[in-house]
Amino acid sequence: MCCPDTHWKGSSPRCSPPSSARWSWWRQLSLLVLGMTLAGCSSRELLRQVTTGMCAPNAWLTGQPAPCRQVVENPGFAVLRAPGEAQHFILVPLRPLRGLESPALWQPGQPNWFGLAWRQRWYLSAWGPAPVADDLVGLALNAPSGRSQDQLHVHLACLRPELRKQLWQLAPGMDDQWRALPVALAGSRYQARRLSETQLLAADFFPALAADPPYPVPDPRLSLALVALPSRDASRHFLLLAGRAGSQPGDQGSAERLLAADCQGTTVAAATQ
Repeated sequence: MCCPDTHWKGSSPRCSPPSSARWSWWRQLSLLVLGMTLAGCSSRELLRQVTTGMCAPNAWLTGQPAPCRQVVENPGFAVLRAPGEAQHFILVPLRPLRGLESPALWQPGQPNWFGLAWRQRWYLSAWGPAPVADDLVGLALNAPSGRSQDQLHVHLACLRPELRKQLWQLAPGMDDQWRALPVALAGSRYQARRLSETQLLAADFFPALAADPPYPVPDPRLSLALVALPSRDASRHFLLLAGRAGSQPGDQGSAERLLAADCQGTTVAAATQ
């Protein structure tokens, strides 16, 4: 995706557009900045500036969190839709936090951003042509070399169908111990382990992971992905994947590459809150 060229002209001091037009211009400008940010076309700090400098003030002053879809004051995060992708959302903490390489992420008391992103999966059904089943959903956190922004952000989308098929076939041989997957996924090598929904949603998700990590943490090469597994009852299990940039030639640590551009709706039960 290329950066758009923008050309601005000064407005006449003799006239002022109506408030609705001013809001429309502000919304378009916000979306333009957001699009450039997520495309890697600008400063690596712009995502944080958009969420804390646009979305949060807009939500608190007007009740409209544009260009974000939602702002939650406690524990403090915003949800954005990725430009040009109807079923790809991003959860961004409002506090400064660079990413998986940040020591603060692994300390007790840090909100569970991964679990919070899983709870936002209903967006995929709301913005799709049909309900999206939980077992189609995936999450991703990129390594610094695999992202364009230095503000932690969790990608929420559906897993690529061909990769989902591979992982579901491998899942019966996985347990709660880290094991190297026998195949590369989207150009990267991963360690994987099973995870329950209770473990995913636990307040101490990151400290617990730090106590039994696939690699020493914090690690500037680490990426994480979450893959939902099919379930025949109310219980839900996942595969937690951990990659490391440089695992093989061309691997930049972008777990986001495991995710699809859309979910191609399903007729089974929609994702729940």
